[in-house]
Amino acid sequence: MKGRKIFEPPRYMSVNEAVSQLMEVVKNRDLKGEPPAYTESTIAVGLARVGAANQQIVCGSMKELLSHDLGPPLHSLVIPGHLHFIEKDMLRIFALNPSILEES
Repeated sequence: MKGRKIFEPPRYMSVNEAVSQLMEVVKNRDLKGEPPAYTESTIAVGLARVGAANQQIVCGSMKELLSHDLGPPLHSLVIPGHLHFIEKDMLRIFALNPSILEES
C-alpha cells in the first residue's frame, strides 16, 4: 500500500488454501441455487517446487487435496477439463487414489 513503511515477508498460497477457497465458492453458489463448475469429487493436480530435487506432484479429488500436505512453497493447482486416456495414465502415477481416474 502506498505510504506504508512496514515490510512484510512474502506469503504464498498453498494448494490446501486454494482448494479450501474454491470449496467456499461452491458453497456460496449452492446457497444462490447456481450450478457449480466443480465439486469435491472433481479431479485436481497439486504441484509443489516443480523442477527442484524435492518436487511433489499429487493427483486426487479436491477433497483429498484439501488434507494432503505438499510441504513448503511454491505451489500450483491444476483443475483439468476432459482428460484423454493417455493423460489419465500419466496422472495415475501421481494419484492418491487411482480409482478416481476411472470414474471420470
